[in-house]
Amino acid sequence: MKTLAKLLALALFLISASNAVAEVLYVDVNSTNATPPYTNWPTAAREIQDAVDVALSGDEIVAANGTYSNSRIQADSAVTLDKSVSLRSVNGPQFTRIQAPESARCVTMDNGGANLSGFTLTGGYLLAGFGGGVSGGTLNNCIVTQNRTADSGGGAALCTLNNCTLTGNSAAYGFGGGAYGCTLNNCTLTGNSTQADGGGAAYCTLNNCIVYSNTAPSGPLGSSPDFYQCAQSYCWSADPLFVNRTGGNLRLRSNSPCINAGLNAFPPAGADLDGNPRIVGGTVDIGAYEFQSPVSMICYAWLQEFNLAITALTDNSDPDGDAVDNYHEWLAGTNPTNRFSSPAQLTIIPSGTNVILTWPTNAVGFTLQSTTNLVSPAVWTTNSPAPVVICEQNVVTNPITGAQRFYRLIH
Repeated sequence: MKTLAKLLALALFLISASNAVAEVLYVDVNSTNATPPYTNWPTAAREIQDAVDVALSGDEIVAANGTYSNSRIQADSAVTLDKSVSLRSVNGPQFTRIQAPESARCVTMDNGGANLSGFTLTGGYLLAGFGGGVSGGTLNNCIVTQNRTADSGGGAALCTLNNCTLTGNSAAYGFGGGAYGCTLNNCTLTGNSTQADGGGAAYCTLNNCIVYSNTAPSGPLGSSPDFYQCAQSYCWSADPLFVNRTGGNLRLRSNSPCINAGLNAFPPAGADLDGNPRIVGGTVDIGAYEFQSPVSMICYAWLQEFNLAITALTDNSDPDGDAVDNYHEWLAGTNPTNRFSSPAQLTIIPSGTNVILTWPTNAVGFTLQSTTNLVSPAVWTTNSPAPVVICEQNVVTNPITGAQRFYRLIH
């Protein structure tokens, strides 16, 4: 019986532990009754670090409007998230700031799962170490500005950043004035600098990012002042046409080439840096801000490349008369002003013991392939013989023999 009682007690303990509910802790710089464990607004902590210190992994910390620092003597950071907690502001980075103490960074995070959402990080200054503004963890919808380090990553280092802007950060002698060793999704980096390589970013992976007008005066011959040793997908480094870059407004003008120019696989879930819907018009924009009233579903940079008007009517028009509208020409990557460049349309017609395959000659650069098995990994082979041209159609005649065969056109 004693053994049974012990087993029941152990089972109850395990059930209780597995059902533990994460706490929400509160921080308010104007709190007048800061009382641990800070689980409501009347007893909110005055400093973020006080709440972090009593939080457990999995807890959430919510901060009211204000500027937060760290009053502790010789603090390494204004905030150190040394456990897997989430820290978010109530109203976003325009109203909530983390100001680094003297000779320290703004935020240091545990890479095991700590994340920060909706803050402006500013004033970080390191004489040694990576990441003047922030190091480690994940940042969502944050503004990282006016931070510096003598080493690499003036703004951020060894982080994942989503829907963030990095501006006015500097790395004196290291790599990456804006970011170093980071993964950045739908971010905007401008006005960052380094005396080495990669004024915007170095040794980073960037997706759907604007990296424009950063400086790296002593970079190697032929290197970009914006990028150094970075993997880039759907990024933009020409003039993105900000509303007012010198005034700090990095939103997109109504004719920005970055509208509808990103890849929908990359943007993080949730809203953009302004709290607005992240994908409007069918395709995500490049950068931290989503333009909210696009008049075309086509990439604006593509329309501008072919001197097409940025209007809703343009999507359905067919300027080259090849029976394919501009929207579908854009999807196919063909030239909307050249009737000899249009999406391929494969037609398959049985004819006795043969099958006849045709596609228009104005579908330039396509190759006919076939396989007997669509199960991955399918093995596709180029069709032989080559097509003959009959009445502006590529024509291939194949005998119907052996196993069933599947056909495709590939560019």
